[in-house]
Amino acid sequence: KADGVYCPAHFLKPKIKRMYRLKEMPTLLPNLIDVPESLPKKSEVPTITFIARWDKRKRPWLFMELAKHFPQCRFVCIGRGSASAESGYDAELRTRYSGIPNLELPGFINRFTEPERMHSILSDTWVFVSTAAREGLPLTFLEAAAYGCSILSVDDPDGFATRFGRQVHNDDFASALQALLVDSPFDKGRAAYEYVKETYEKSNALAAHIEQYNAKTNAC
Repeated sequence: KADGVYCPAHFLKPKIKRMYRLKEMPTLLPNLIDVPESLPKKSEVPTITFIARWDKRKRPWLFMELAKHFPQCRFVCIGRGSASAESGYDAELRTRYSGIPNLELPGFINRFTEPERMHSILSDTWVFVSTAAREGLPLTFLEAAAYGCSILSVDDPDGFATRFGRQVHNDDFASALQALLVDSPFDKGRAAYEYVKETYEKSNALAAHIEQYNAKTNAC
């Protein structure tokens, strides 16, 4: 009996229509993302960033292992363990990987209380990496794209990996990253920035919400 059904990503539309036996396809209502007015200047050192929970389902060790293969790059692995069933896993990862000289493990960064810290890291970042085997369209993809970061991921929601970076096959992150670094990562990051600015930038996304609410109100 809903007046409208909406979802935050295009690829979810057919799945939601099928799951809930809808007569019509759901409509996109984008998340609201803070987007810088212009693309930030990237670090001279290739900077590769991971932002996610350090839970086993997110597979953060794949990112940490990746740092060993690219000593010329700076790797920043942001996050901490949160799964109560995996007590001690965070400490185990830190013990195992803390000796890699080009790998930084800053822990959890609250983007609301420490916005400048997150801004600095994403501004430097060339490539944002997702190692999870299955994802929706994470806010971290949108936030990284808003800073002109190209996307390296197993999953490809709404084409974010194939359009704006590189999709990883058979968990071969090293080959995919190597290919992306020589295949215009800044151009792909710029394309990601333009797409997110047009669709998800706070004022544009809010206008899309208001348009839908007004349309439904007028139809009643």
